[in-house]
Amino acid sequence: ERVTGKARVNERPSMSLRQFTRRYCKVCLVKQAELVGSSRARTLSEQRAMLAWLAVEHGLANLVELGSYLHRDATTLSRAVQKIDTKRKTNRRVARRIREIINAIMQPDR
Repeated sequence: ERVTGKARVNERPSMSLRQFTRRYCKVCLVKQAELVGSSRARTLSEQRAMLAWLAVEHGLANLVELGSYLHRDATTLSRAVQKIDTKRKTNRRVARRIREIINAIMQPDR
């Protein structure tokens, strides 16, 4: 997947998309049912986009798989992921938030 400009190199994901989503929801205080629900509310759309960007970036799924998982069109997710990537590159606050989310998700279970 080259959405973020990086080619994946046979990386083995450290967790499944389902596990990753569960942790993402816990960290970001969003319900998993809301992410896969039919709501088009901006906050939920942004949460889906962030989850998709992180999942693609970590090699957990491609956009077609994410579209199926989140019940969204892959083209729509692609545009949303590109927006997140642009914000990450141009907005320090967004970049910092992404790092915080990644660090929290990747913490081992206690």
